[in-house]
Amino acid sequence: MLMTVIVVLSGFFGRYIYTSIPRTADGAEIEVIDIQNEIAMADNELKHWERTHSNEVKGDGRVSPRKRLDPAERAQLKYIKQLTKRRDQLRRQVASLAMTRRLFALWHAVHIPVGLTLFIAAFIHILGAIYYATLLH
Repeated sequence: MLMTVIVVLSGFFGRYIYTSIPRTADGAEIEVIDIQNEIAMADNELKHWERTHSNEVKGDGRVSPRKRLDPAERAQLKYIKQLTKRRDQLRRQVASLAMTRRLFALWHAVHIPVGLTLFIAAFIHILGAIYYATLLH
């Protein structure tokens, strides 16, 4: 019973680790290079926007309050903020991806043998119960 509890708890922990690894829509793991390419594209787009709007942007990256923005500019500014947020999220993913994969490999190396041991012990238990309950009479 203790092994069952260990395998179940380990499964919950492994599921948490598994879901923290970034994946594509079809479930394939995203590689670090793909995330870094996305970051580079976001950086390029942000730099291009800053170059084309240099007179509207202060040194700290905020838009000057003196200029009233029309709806199109406001929508573009909202997009730029979302892009910046996404870029920062991708940078955090790159930083944690290597550690998450190592942790997942360690979990896998422990969970699989314990699970197999549990199933072998259960199978032996069932055979023993059948033997002692029916064949000895």
